[in-house]
Amino acid sequence: MWPWLAQIGQGRGGFYSYDWLENLAGLDIHSSDKIIPELQNIKPGDLIPFWHGAGVNVVVAEPPHLLVFAGTINGSKGDAAGAETVGGTWVFALGESKTQVTRMVVRSRVANFPPVWLNIVFMFMLEPVHFFMKHKMLRRIKEQAERE
Repeated sequence: MWPWLAQIGQGRGGFYSYDWLENLAGLDIHSSDKIIPELQNIKPGDLIPFWHGAGVNVVVAEPPHLLVFAGTINGSKGDAAGAETVGGTWVFALGESKTQVTRMVVRSRVANFPPVWLNIVFMFMLEPVHFFMKHKMLRRIKEQAERE
């Protein structure tokens, strides 16, 4: 599963979700159905774009077990000063289960941000869409990995 995660991003391997839906929002996402060798060397500090260069940064990359992205609302890098500069995190943890298969645990979090009404919009409108998209992404990564 790691190779599929290592190439995630717009202009990279895509997000393995509903490309047509992401493209309705103008994101220009094209998910790959193959491993792209030149995108496998992911490291902290790399930008994982969502749209036209705005995205999240790789904070931790420990192949093949842990990948952590973090970013701010405006797409700029957070600094070490504190969590107030980080708008969200996206964590992918991979581990071997008792049945000798890979188990992937994904966690995403968006911090509260002003104005309050935007938090409400995100939670009640965008979060269900994000759940729907993430579910498809996980299924597709599983299918791609099992196909190999």
